[in-house]
Amino acid sequence: MSDEKTRILFVDDEPNILQGLKRMLRSMRNEWELEFSSDPKEAITWLDKEPCDVVVSDMRMPGIDGCSLLEHVKDNHPHIIRIILSGYSDQELAMRSTNIAHQFLSKPSNLEGIKGAVERSIKLKSYINNDALSEIVAEVSQLPTPPSLYNKVTSMLSNENCALEDLGTVIKTDPSMTSKILKLVNSSFFGNSSDISSVDEALAVLGINTIKTLILTVSIFSGEDRTQKEEAKLDALLEHCALTSNLCEALAGHLKQPRKEIETASITGLLHDIGKIIFETQVPKDYHEIVQKSLDAQIPLFEAEYEALQTSHAEMGAYLIGLWGLPNNIVEPIAFHHSPKNCSVQEINGLTILHFANVAASKLKPNDLLGVEQDYDLEYLKSAGLSEEDIKTWEALCQETFEESLNQQTAS
Repeated sequence: MSDEKTRILFVDDEPNILQGLKRMLRSMRNEWELEFSSDPKEAITWLDKEPCDVVVSDMRMPGIDGCSLLEHVKDNHPHIIRIILSGYSDQELAMRSTNIAHQFLSKPSNLEGIKGAVERSIKLKSYINNDALSEIVAEVSQLPTPPSLYNKVTSMLSNENCALEDLGTVIKTDPSMTSKILKLVNSSFFGNSSDISSVDEALAVLGINTIKTLILTVSIFSGEDRTQKEEAKLDALLEHCALTSNLCEALAGHLKQPRKEIETASITGLLHDIGKIIFETQVPKDYHEIVQKSLDAQIPLFEAEYEALQTSHAEMGAYLIGLWGLPNNIVEPIAFHHSPKNCSVQEINGLTILHFANVAASKLKPNDLLGVEQDYDLEYLKSAGLSEEDIKTWEALCQETFEESLNQQTAS
């Protein structure tokens, strides 16, 4: 459907709401093909027969609620982007929908809010040149967390005196938990007016009671046991992501960036390989063969991914966290961290930091379970504004940060 208009279905049992949406979206008729339904059953019948890109549904409707409607879409049409448009009063249903909807928009919504959410979601699809893989990403609602971390978080929450700061310390070590928390806090259901890319800030906004409900009742995290081999791969990946996060934080601090940007750099480093988690959990056999090809041919893993799948883990991860509504200053560096020259902005920024930190982390602690890493793209680094002396300074800082982390691990 790439050469056709974006087709969007709005579902709401209140005719006045649908009429209001029709009037508000009239200016988009040249870009979007709009469909409206006041009956969820009718909407399901239509979806089973007609192609569609996005479904925007109200939450509370008689008979079939928005949650059940989007669950049908997820199970039967996983490529369709699923958006909830509802009021803040639907807290119980909103909690249910956290593992079903990609994004939440609040009523009353304006044209820019709806247009922005839809256009961004459609644009993200351009990262992946493989329809089957885009379906896989759209279907993902949870990512695996090591059982030890999952059990630690649930144990902390069962303690009445659980401190948000202590909880954040644990969550910030895991890409899966971090991405899900940021997805929720950046949804309009929680009434946020600005992008949040800090776990500590996210937990403060959500509050301990909401977090307990989401984790203990709704089960937004997955701590299922896996085979020893699967656990070893996940542990190796988490170790690499944690080191990359530390290096990103150190480099951003070296550049004297504001505290918020340093936190964003750290989170970006933690989440940068979330696409590998998707591959490992959704297509493990195929991905094992790709990793092995990277090792056998001694080519960077992302190149082996492109050869086999026409995309890489970088785009896969960016697509997922973009669908989940995380800010662009996290999504874009992740999308381009292996191909920074393809990004339109050529200056020292979050992408520069992530590209450098990722390569440095792989050089400092290589692991065959993760395939072969690329080398620094020196042409890009120089075009962004780094001199040869700067590159040496950054390498030395990464080495120093790595050694400090090893000393801390030994001391603990």
